[in-house]
Amino acid sequence: MLGVSVVACGEETVDADSAADTVTDFVSEQTGFEPDDVECPEDVKAEEGERFGCSFTGPEGPYEASVEITAVDDDDATFRIETRRAE
Repeated sequence: MLGVSVVACGEETVDADSAADTVTDFVSEQTGFEPDDVECPEDVKAEEGERFGCSFTGPEGPYEASVEITAVDDDDATFRIETRRAE
């Protein structure tokens, strides 16, 4: 599980750029490949159990990262990430 920053603007949301950086780090650590085009959605609520998807290009084409927020502690969130080839 990996952590990321949370942005507080009225309602706390996950910072999309920080989430993308976390997915990049995860993929790099797991596979040795470092994607440079990870895109994650804006305005994801920073709540435990919230899920969202990110996309990136891997060595064999498009991939998806399924991200679940497993914990939120002040300005930090912890993610569970699973990746797979996009269909």
